[in-house]
Amino acid sequence: MEPSLAHRNDLVLCSDLSDPNWWKAWGEKRAPQNTAIVEGENAWGGKSKFLRATVQGNDHYGTSVQFKFKERTGAEPEEIYVRYYLKFDEDWKNATFGGKLPGMGGTYGKAGWGGRPVNGTDGWSARGLFNSNEGADATDIGFYCYHADMKDKYGSEWRFKPKLQHGRWYCVELYTKLNTPGKDGAKGKNDGILRGWIDGQVGFEKTDVRFRDVDTLKIEDVWLNVYHGGETQVPKQDIHLYLDHFVIARAYIGPLQAQFAPAKKEEKSAEPAQVAKAAPAIDPASHRDALLKSLSGEATKRGAKVFMNVMGQGQEVVFKGADAQGLTVELAGNKLPLRWKDVSNADLAQMPLRLLPDDAEAVFHAGALALAEKNEALAQKLADRLIELKSEKAKDLDALRK
Repeated sequence: MEPSLAHRNDLVLCSDLSDPNWWKAWGEKRAPQNTAIVEGENAWGGKSKFLRATVQGNDHYGTSVQFKFKERTGAEPEEIYVRYYLKFDEDWKNATFGGKLPGMGGTYGKAGWGGRPVNGTDGWSARGLFNSNEGADATDIGFYCYHADMKDKYGSEWRFKPKLQHGRWYCVELYTKLNTPGKDGAKGKNDGILRGWIDGQVGFEKTDVRFRDVDTLKIEDVWLNVYHGGETQVPKQDIHLYLDHFVIARAYIGPLQAQFAPAKKEEKSAEPAQVAKAAPAIDPASHRDALLKSLSGEATKRGAKVFMNVMGQGQEVVFKGADAQGLTVELAGNKLPLRWKDVSNADLAQMPLRLLPDDAEAVFHAGALALAEKNEALAQKLADRLIELKSEKAKDLDALRK
């Protein structure tokens, strides 16, 4: 779907929504209602196929598809990224109220949607929202969140900036990280995170969300939901929105690369363009060797969970130990030995945050590997950890980035 994502093994689902059977990869048994694959000049970039969702006049329901993590991957995560492209048709001016867009959830069929408030032990959700005024040419989007601190019967609305103009494609990205649960019946911490991007720019961030009090609540699904209204508000005629290039991942994804972007008219310049000097490439070999040495040491946290590619699929496994030849992990109760040469740089770069969070040297080398892999989101996490450790290595990593 995207050559720029081909090297990554943190991807859970890539769905360009152009295949008539796209819904099968989501685990659905039949095509969802009110959807159709269409093509033409409305496509992102003016070509290819994409998904149209329709809310019919005098009705609420658009469509609903859920990617269930446990069913599809074997485990439910506690943080996840989602990216999709969205365009409201110009007929969206006929929307008369707000409604729901794709997001994440953990309702478990108990609470967290439809006026079913949550109590920290029974569910949560953070679907996307839209808020429309009839006749307007732009629409607000954001998070519609059922959380443990909610005061009302319905979820909290947290809006992004800017509004989305109708008739134009936007890259929408969402991040959810669940909060730390409580112990022995205590409340969970207010340290959950919701973050949203529009066209690669942060449009919203909240870092004090209490989704849950118990560790049995995870991210159950990614919920591709389109719904108009509250209880009585409906559009007077059919309205449409378009979706494309849907990705679920365990690290930041980013907008489509330039080769997929809509063509822009060339502008003649009076002066020849200056060619910027490229930063020297990072040689990952030395950083990889240093990181392998650290991970093989006694300080590495045994029993900690890490995410890596095992048997051709990204999986969450338990680290059991390592030596000069490789590491041993546990998957579904079975111990699996893995040779270092079969572990990618992308996987290695993620390990120190779980296995050696207080080892500044290991965190630095992981950051260098993340930069070599062009994973800016992970590199930033590692840089932030170095700053928390008050390590001089933070400056060294920053120098590599420049």
